[in-house]
Amino acid sequence: MRGPLQALTMLIVVAAFAAGCDTTSQQSNQALASGVAAIQAGQTSRGITDLETAIGFNPDNAVAHYYLGLVRLQELRAAETAHPSLQRASELLPGEAEVHYQLGVAESEMGRTAQARAAFEAAIEADADHGRALYRLARLQEESGEIREAIDLLTRAIYASPRLSIAYNALGNLYLRYGRPQEAMQVLQNGIENENPDDPDSDVARGANRADLGRVYMELGEYDAAVSVLRQAAEMRSNASTAFNLGVAYRERWHETGSDDDRDAAIQQLRRARSSCNTSTELARCESIEAALNELQSDESDDE
Repeated sequence: MRGPLQALTMLIVVAAFAAGCDTTSQQSNQALASGVAAIQAGQTSRGITDLETAIGFNPDNAVAHYYLGLVRLQELRAAETAHPSLQRASELLPGEAEVHYQLGVAESEMGRTAQARAAFEAAIEADADHGRALYRLARLQEESGEIREAIDLLTRAIYASPRLSIAYNALGNLYLRYGRPQEAMQVLQNGIENENPDDPDSDVARGANRADLGRVYMELGEYDAAVSVLRQAAEMRSNASTAFNLGVAYRERWHETGSDDDRDAAIQQLRRARSSCNTSTELARCESIEAALNELQSDESDDE
């Protein structure tokens, strides 16, 4: 488990100090410390058992509730099981932004939008610069059509967490969707420049930022730039959508240059996209791929 597990580690020390000579509380915090150590060592089952023991000794051990909810949410991917512990932790630790944030994640995964929104708002109230809570709340507002508010929150998320790749991607896509390609281009470029390659959570967004920036370049008619960045995206995340866009970028550049290399590269990428195109769910894209391939292959035959 990554950062969130470590975020409240000092609270264990605080809780132990507060317990003083209360034997039951001391036993609870000893089990808590043992549980956290086990989880950090990859011993999830043992860690859960120790955390449950800690709560058995002291039902109000807020930190034990938090870690028990967190390990179930992040390691076991069991939001419904995690929820009661995170809910209780948020009640016992009302000033801890990360606790509210993780509760919001669980609520979101359970499909409880209103409760997730409330949890993310509580996280931001506790810490106005909690980048991931700002990002999550923005996505909820985007889903409900509150676009201006979503843009404002995503902008705040980026200022609060300049290396949060997913926030750049979401904001860039909003700008692109609403006809602001220049702003989308700048945001996505900034996202690429500020990405954190050591953060495994950013892997998907890093590829997505390049793929979406390639789409922006194509919309602006900058096909050299589109080819360059889409090739990077294809190396990071090989899928039908990226192959299709890269094929189209090569095709458009071929229209400008007449280069056989561009035509051949376009055919290769479009064939790759066609091989995984699902006509039952992506009929329009599949038809576009076939039309583009027919055009390119027809020209290829004429040359012969």
